[in-house]
Amino acid sequence: MLVLLLVRAVRGNGGFAEVKQLRATITQQQQEILASKKNNDALLAELEYLKTEPLAIEELVRVELGMIKQGESYYQVIEPIE
Repeated sequence: MLVLLLVRAVRGNGGFAEVKQLRATITQQQQEILASKKNNDALLAELEYLKTEPLAIEELVRVELGMIKQGESYYQVIEPIE
């Protein structure tokens, strides 16, 4: 009987192996949640910057989309491939 109880505790439903697996899953999910929170914080900071800085949207479209103002000239320098 004692052997059966030991086998069930180690390998059975709710046994040590399952508890260890569940703890590993919880740790992984906590790390994913932390990474998501950091990403959300960065996005909120960028949103606040875009809301409060008058030239932020202009800067964003210039950098991200490569747009230029009317009357400006755009020059692209291409380095030769060796």
